[in-house]
Amino acid sequence: MDCTSKIIQKRFENKFSYARTKSEAIIKRVLTPFAFDALTQELETSHFVSIFSDASNRKDIKLFPTLVRYFNTQNGISIKIIDVTSAPGETAEIISNLLLKVLDKNNLRNKLVAYCADNANTNFGGVSKKGNKNVFNKLKQNVPQKLIGIGCAAHIIHNTIQTAADLLPVDVDSVINKIYSHFYIFTEE
Repeated sequence: MDCTSKIIQKRFENKFSYARTKSEAIIKRVLTPFAFDALTQELETSHFVSIFSDASNRKDIKLFPTLVRYFNTQNGISIKIIDVTSAPGETAEIISNLLLKVLDKNNLRNKLVAYCADNANTNFGGVSKKGNKNVFNKLKQNVPQKLIGIGCAAHIIHNTIQTAADLLPVDVDSVINKIYSHFYIFTEE
């Protein structure tokens, strides 16, 4: 909003003042509670959910966003952020405890049917999803129903596209290089 505020001042209203402090207050005190109330109501009507998690490292800060995927009759399949937590590490114990807290806080433990994360050993214990010291296994032990482990969605899509591209009758790399060679000399406008 720091930059947007200046644009609005120049284009529409020179007395407009709305920067970081006001934006932060509106987001924290109005929009966030409203969004979480709406999400809570939607999740109450959903019978099955899946959760996604991953770690985001920025210097010494480790953030763990948790997304929830669910179906409701009004919107169909929805994927929304349900929590973002900072944690001291990335062990299976820490991550599984964070996820279980999120599930309990939102009354979703009995609705969880799938866990989606990248294919790291911490999350799944390797390709064969074996072992008992990984997030997937710890979640399986703490939910009453059978849990499905889903690897990284981006990797699944990438592998699907790569396989499909290999079946095309043309060399995709060659086509992309030709398109680039044609357009790289033009300036941006």
